[in-house]
Amino acid sequence: METINIPLVGSIGVAQAEQLHASIREALQSGDKLQLDFTEARDVDASILQLLIAAQAACEESDKSIEWIGVSEQLANSLKRAGAEELLPAEAFAGATESEA
Repeated sequence: METINIPLVGSIGVAQAEQLHASIREALQSGDKLQLDFTEARDVDASILQLLIAAQAACEESDKSIEWIGVSEQLANSLKRAGAEELLPAEAFAGATESEA
């Protein structure tokens, strides 16, 4: 099983959306597992959230796995506030605090 790692760094927004989309698309075509590495990510905007939701759905539809690693408490809480909890895997919210739930 080939794992394709995509690191996300800093504040990821619409300026990075096209490149991230291309990276995700290429990873889905060439690997069995997509690993999104948020270790150095501070936050994502709505355009990136939409891409991440689409990547999650594409992996589920094509029987490929997706792993979210390094999601900070701040980012997890931000994803929860955006209402993405029903659309993304539990590991995306593992660092979220209960007070933000």
